Amino acid sequence: MSAEKILAICQFGGDFMTINDGSMIYNGGEAHVIDIDRNMSFHELVAEISDMFNCDMDMHSIKYFLRNNKRVLITISNDKDLRRMVDYNSDSTVDVYILKVENRYLN
Repeated sequence: MSAEKILAICQFGGDFMTINDGSMIYNGGEAHVIDIDRNMSFHELVAEISDMFNCDMDMHSIKYFLRNNKRVLITISNDKDLRRMVDYNSDSTVDVYILKVENRYLN
């Protein structure tokens, strides 16, 4: 099996807005493109994003939309989640959102 890869447009610093049909759009911030292949680890992705945007990834989460579904954000939090995203979006482009998590450690 060849190592599938995707182009991820990493977006940071903007906000989501809900439009009339209930779907969400992202507005503002900055964006950078990175290559992600099936062999990249979650830790490597987090390190690259942290360097790219100079942010503490302990206070952020990584999310994306499935194709044709702009209502539910899917969280990437481990290697398995990352491989699923790559497999689902193989040989295409995906928008990845780096979102600040408020009160992440509250019980």
